[in-house]
Amino acid sequence: MSRPGSRPGSRPASARAMTELGLALEHYGLQQYARALSELGYDTVPSLLRIPARRWDAIMEGLRPLPGHSVRLTNAVEELRALRIVHEAFGGAPGEKAAGPGHGARAQQQEQH
Repeated sequence: MSRPGSRPGSRPASARAMTELGLALEHYGLQQYARALSELGYDTVPSLLRIPARRWDAIMEGLRPLPGHSVRLTNAVEELRALRIVHEAFGGAPGEKAAGPGHGARAQQQEQH
């Protein structure tokens, strides 16, 4: 059943973004923070990765995570940043799955020679 004024089968942009962010956080067992991060304006994985380090502590205070989750959230964001860097280094286009070593643009160029 759809809400009044919404198109059948459509979700608000924030719901789609929370799903994307929620799925990423779910990998780390931290999906419960997706809604709160979205309400703070960080509703996609890329927006989460752009949070400057100097702002992170204030965000953690606002989220009031469970004991130990602050470290887990910080580690998750750092891991996602590292994965993005590796993904970009191996020539992946935005939106593609990370190819990993030996499967990116450099590996393809080497195979041609």
